[in-house]
Amino acid sequence: MVYLGATNVLLAVFNVIPAAPLDGGRVLRAIVWWRTGDRVKATIWADRAGQVFGWICVVTGLVTLDRIKHVPTGKRDHTRLADVACPLADVATATPQDSVADILPHLTECADRRALVFSNGHLAGIIITPSDITRMIDNLGLHRPP
Repeated sequence: MVYLGATNVLLAVFNVIPAAPLDGGRVLRAIVWWRTGDRVKATIWADRAGQVFGWICVVTGLVTLDRIKHVPTGKRDHTRLADVACPLADVATATPQDSVADILPHLTECADRRALVFSNGHLAGIIITPSDITRMIDNLGLHRPP
C-alpha cells in the first residue's frame, strides 16, 4: 500500500513539471498568459519548456543505469553527468523514414544499443532500443514462425 501511495505522489510531482504537454505546462502557459496577456506567447513559452524538458529526458536516456554502475560507489557523489553520459556523437541516429534493418547494425553498446530519431533536423523525442523493435514486431504480428 505504501508503494502505491509513493508511486502516486511521484506521478503527481512529475505531472506538474512546468513543461508542455504535462499539466505543469498548462499551468505555466496560464501564468505566462495571465502575466503578459498574450496567449500565443504563453503557448510558445510552454512549448519551449517542453522541448528543454524533452532534451533533459534524452540526456537521462544517455546516462544509463549500466554506465552508472561502472562508476565506483565512493566516486558517485563527485562524478558529473558529462563524465558518465554516452557522447551524443557515439549514439546511433535515424529518421522516421529509415528501416529497422538499417538501424540495427548501428546500435552501439555506448548507449545500451539505443538510437535517437530525428525528423527535419529536430529530435522527434523517441529512443529506440532492440526491445522496442522486438515489441513492435510482435505487436504487428510480423514475427517469423519457428
